[in-house]
Amino acid sequence: MRDYFYTIIHANRTFESMAYDPQTYWASIYQQEADARAVCYPDWPLSYNRMLHQQQLTSLQAILQQEHIVLKGRDILEIGPGSGFWTSFFQHEQVARYVGIELNQKACKKLEHQFPAYQFICQDASQVNPEELSRQGFDFIFCAMVLLHITDDQKLEELFRSLSKLLKPGGRLLILDAVYQHQVWGWQRAQTQGAEFHSGMHNKIRSLKYFKLLGEQNQLTLNLLKPCFNLTQMCYDFPSKISYLVFGKLFYAFHRRVLFRASESFGRWYGAMLLPLDAFFTKTLRRAWSGKWLLWTK
Repeated sequence: MRDYFYTIIHANRTFESMAYDPQTYWASIYQQEADARAVCYPDWPLSYNRMLHQQQLTSLQAILQQEHIVLKGRDILEIGPGSGFWTSFFQHEQVARYVGIELNQKACKKLEHQFPAYQFICQDASQVNPEELSRQGFDFIFCAMVLLHITDDQKLEELFRSLSKLLKPGGRLLILDAVYQHQVWGWQRAQTQGAEFHSGMHNKIRSLKYFKLLGEQNQLTLNLLKPCFNLTQMCYDFPSKISYLVFGKLFYAFHRRVLFRASESFGRWYGAMLLPLDAFFTKTLRRAWSGKWLLWTK
């Protein structure tokens, strides 16, 4: 994800006085934290951030099983491995080859030390040359909560072109990101792709229509759209203003305040309490107010 789903919307750090610069922003984040808080929510308990990762992992495993995707013995490319959470997962799955492209130099060095058998490239993913990276391509390309931090649409489009070239025929591209199907309301519009986007934001919420277009332009077929979570993180995708006011504004205002610099014990308790409620909205009611998985096949 960039691992962080605060990676999706650092609501505690909304407007900046200067335009967002990825290198500077992530250098400042990793200077403070280099664990799950760096890629999720730096000001929330580590225990809660770990719960968010586990929630996403459970959701991913369900997709792999549903789509009959086997990772063992496959060539894997990850965009934005960050803290290495997903790298550990791919290692556990016994992939044949793993390459991670990571923007932050500190994170890259830590990953190289932690996973010496794998290859890590410290570079802006949108500037990768597919032919130089791999002529044989990859079976599976993974990117969790990273694309929203590429706020320049042109760079994102360049990245999609590269990913399509790097994906083997029949290969899968799986992305978890900030995607909206309905409408973004209130202050969150400053994070939405379009005229209202604020240049100081370090993340951008993009429409499903836009992602579908990127896929079509790059010979990618969208096979699956699935919500990953709702209440455990930021909600922004609502069909009505009432739902936005209740869950996107009132609930989240409470949610982020009780977690802000809370104790680790509180983070564990709060996460355990919220998970069943989130599962009810995400799995039972099939709500999609927040982050979504997108699975493409070449």
